[in-house]
Amino acid sequence: MKLASFSAAAAVVAASTALLLPAGTVNAAEHTVQIGPGGRDVYASDNITISVGDTVSWVLVSGTHDVVQAPAIFQCDPAPNGFRSPTLTQAGQRWNRTFATAGSYPYFCSIGDHCARRMLGIVHVKAQDGKAPTGGASNGGSNTPAPAPAAGGDTSNSAATVGSTAGTLLVAGAMSVAAALLF
Repeated sequence: MKLASFSAAAAVVAASTALLLPAGTVNAAEHTVQIGPGGRDVYASDNITISVGDTVSWVLVSGTHDVVQAPAIFQCDPAPNGFRSPTLTQAGQRWNRTFATAGSYPYFCSIGDHCARRMLGIVHVKAQDGKAPTGGASNGGSNTPAPAPAAGGDTSNSAATVGSTAGTLLVAGAMSVAAALLF
């Protein structure tokens, strides 16, 4: 009898946990690109390859910079309907973008003459099947401007923290139901 109850409880917990994970995000990763390390007008990790569903987080180290999608590498004009970060001015500010479509996404800094001095990069997004991108893609994802760290670095009201807390509460509730079934 207890074995049947345990199996039912395990099924409830597993189903509840599965509901928390959006499709395609189980293996999603975050990749960081530093902006302006060493006081230079560069993106550190300016040529990266990620998978569909992964997020790139551009983090300002120094200077005043942005991240603007270009129609092709070595072009300093914004892509029509391309992604564009706000201007980042404080060290520690970050801007996130989750890439939902395979393809190559060139980008540059539109501040001053930074692009003309080759402050540019590219994100290659490979399909879930591991195939390399073929050709360019338009916008291909979603932007998430992350707030600058508050004094003391508290980001407890960020979307990621709120979502994580809600998920934790849902799992805890499912575990309570499972425990009730066991006893």
